[in-house]
Amino acid sequence: MKLDTSNIIVFLGPPGSGKGTLSRLCVNRLAWTQFSTGDLCREHITNKTELGKNIDFIIKSGKLISDSLIIKMVEKELEKQFKNQSKVILDGFPRTKEQAVALSNILKASCFNQVKLNIVKLDIPDSDIILRLSKRMICSDKKCQTIYSLSDISLKPKVENICDNCSSNLIKRIDDEIDAILDRLKIYHLHENDIIDFFHNKGHKIITLSVNRPVEDIYRDFLTKLNIN
Repeated sequence: MKLDTSNIIVFLGPPGSGKGTLSRLCVNRLAWTQFSTGDLCREHITNKTELGKNIDFIIKSGKLISDSLIIKMVEKELEKQFKNQSKVILDGFPRTKEQAVALSNILKASCFNQVKLNIVKLDIPDSDIILRLSKRMICSDKKCQTIYSLSDISLKPKVENICDNCSSNLIKRIDDEIDAILDRLKIYHLHENDIIDFFHNKGHKIITLSVNRPVEDIYRDFLTKLNIN
């Protein structure tokens, strides 16, 4: 049995759990569409849209982007994507219960009548997240942003500190320093249970994937649990 015609896949997991890696495998091998709120923010800023100007001002002011702005951006993107795509991965959304409620409300619109929401929780101990992020590198080219891991041989670059895809230098993100990692995990766990409880109460099955193992094993398990041939 194949996955339903139109689907939204939501990956829930702490920073460093592998949401981006699993998303890219689905994009490259299954021709699905993936977008993250971070990428959307950068795209709007680069294109100097009204949303982008607001986001840029908020970031430069040292403030957090409001849920209402993120929700508006995601709604516009989903409307655009489902005109041409039938499988869309949300990376980094929803991050709060308020965003989960908003997503549920967005999908009540008539244009999403045939869309099925799939919730996939990536499960991994915090201790492993800390190790992963402290060993993570990312492509310095903002158009590429490919992620590598110095602790996982399958995710290491072919040439040290050079991106396989575009040959740009690899860098370490500021928020992958230990203190920043601990802060990010604390914030994530504050919201995770509320999000899962909300979707569970709405009748959505939560699919759990253990991600403390090789990427190919995670990918195969993901296909099996979503009944994808």
